[in-house]
Amino acid sequence: MMKKAVTKIYNAIQRNEDLKETFNSVLDILPERAETEQLLGELYEVLKGDHRLVEIVDLAIEREPENFQLYSYKAFLVGKENPKLAIKTLSESLPLLHQSNDEEHDVTWTYLRIAELLDKTGEHEESIAACKLALEYYTEDEIKDTIYWLTYKFRGEQYLKLNQKDKARSDFLCALRHTRFKKDIINKIKEIDRGGVNEISTAK
Repeated sequence: MMKKAVTKIYNAIQRNEDLKETFNSVLDILPERAETEQLLGELYEVLKGDHRLVEIVDLAIEREPENFQLYSYKAFLVGKENPKLAIKTLSESLPLLHQSNDEEHDVTWTYLRIAELLDKTGEHEESIAACKLALEYYTEDEIKDTIYWLTYKFRGEQYLKLNQKDKARSDFLCALRHTRFKKDIINKIKEIDRGGVNEISTAK
């Protein structure tokens, strides 16, 4: 059934047929939401790089506006070429996670994704604010060290881009407490201590 659904949508695109009508007719015969997400994954392999894939995801969101994973997927698709749209998509979908009682993990990763996208648009202060929210909403212990390492390291790099080396150094020290991968962070701290802030690499 899934292969037929993918083929039907692909053929509709090739023939320039009404995509909304075709997509909805396909979804009407798929019984579970999980199959909607699976369908989008299958379509990604077929339509990779085709702007119509984003249009299809928008149609899925129109049908299932409470499904956060669809917004997340759209942000993934558009993030490279249009980070502002990805930020808008994720920001508008955050209330869906906040309304849930068991989605702290997704909230945290979503704020981190927004922080990375804001870095791409040069909005470093806003990126720092998103990192702060990621830390505030994280409550699980299972991967605490990973979250803290990534967030403090990334926020430290944002501070460096704003030439706020004291705050950057503080965040890098926090990151050191939560990772075995210390060399890169130690080198950044040494550069700060030598006064070479402008020469510090902020590559991830």
